[in-house]
Amino acid sequence: MPNDGRQSMIPSDVRVSNALKIVGAIRASDGMAHSDVARKLGLSVPAVHRLMSQLVETGLVSEDAPEPETTSIGRPAAIYRFHEGAGFLAGVDIGNGTTRVILTELNFVERASLSFRTSEFGAKLPSMLAEAILRMQQQQGAGEVPLIGVGIGISASVDPGTGALHNLTALEEYEGMRLSHELEDVLGCPVAVQQDDHYSALAEGSELGSYPGAGSLLVLEIGYGIGVGMCLNGTPLAGFHGRFGRIADWPRCVANDYIHGATLGEALTTSGLVQQYLQRGGHFPVQDGLGLVEVAQGGESEAVSVLEWAAQEIAQTILRLSLLCDPEVVVFGGGLSQAFDFFAATFEDLLPEIPVVQSLLKDRAVVTGAVLEASSFVDPWLRSRLLRS
Repeated sequence: MPNDGRQSMIPSDVRVSNALKIVGAIRASDGMAHSDVARKLGLSVPAVHRLMSQLVETGLVSEDAPEPETTSIGRPAAIYRFHEGAGFLAGVDIGNGTTRVILTELNFVERASLSFRTSEFGAKLPSMLAEAILRMQQQQGAGEVPLIGVGIGISASVDPGTGALHNLTALEEYEGMRLSHELEDVLGCPVAVQQDDHYSALAEGSELGSYPGAGSLLVLEIGYGIGVGMCLNGTPLAGFHGRFGRIADWPRCVANDYIHGATLGEALTTSGLVQQYLQRGGHFPVQDGLGLVEVAQGGESEAVSVLEWAAQEIAQTILRLSLLCDPEVVVFGGGLSQAFDFFAATFEDLLPEIPVVQSLLKDRAVVTGAVLEASSFVDPWLRSRLLRS
């Protein structure tokens, strides 16, 4: 018979396809009997029973023995659940000041975490990061639970074609490094690397975030640095060169005699605000944004004045972004979001048509989005696992 160019569906393909459907159905539930799975997917009960047995043998699915029922006739059905502990996901946030790493099960339940100063990497970024992730994996799974995927958010633009890092805010010595390629061979699993703000947007629009289900969500993060991320229907917007949201070089708008910097990166990040506080004659040894917020909460006029100026500058920045992107909602995150109560009235006054909400994830937005990105590797892993079984 001549080949018409179409691929045939061989029996193993059918088996794997149906097994993946079963896994998807039981992962979306609290547990199902095989008859319920068959009815939901339109498969025969014997086929589901056979595939479910194979899934149990692979360790991907667990079978809960039914409790005896004295009021019904026949044997009660067993309940099947996906084994969320069959693999691990890792999320990493390489921030300007702090790097955070978390290890989760496939349902995002956290198993371990650690953090350290980003400056500790020095010239050993790939090796130190790989060592930290593998050590967490060994401690939690004794080497028996595989690492399925890793997501890494970093304060840099990431070339979509090559994966090369560019315009790093910290760790400038890694300009041009293809970090994902450096790590994949060592970790033995796929690694995704993106600008940190892109992962924040992914997280904030998810079920774990501040505004679940938003069709168009924009995140503005201000801390040691400043950046923007945006998600459209759950997909981060990266831009052609992966540079979407790099706004540190935007000029500031609101006049201020105490600031010499002309850009948002110089004036509106926490270092710029602390400098302004000192220029105004602040009396406390403030070193970061959190310290500034605490002093302002205590009522010191110099700190309050700094945050009042910041509120106006942030509002103008959001207005410019909204004119460009027209988001459904703006989530304000990063370390400076802890001052949201100081900013809320200004936002309502200057941005009456733009909903602005405080991040619920705070400093965990990037690492949460990184784990969500890592979860995109689960289905390919399941498919390869089922093909081998």
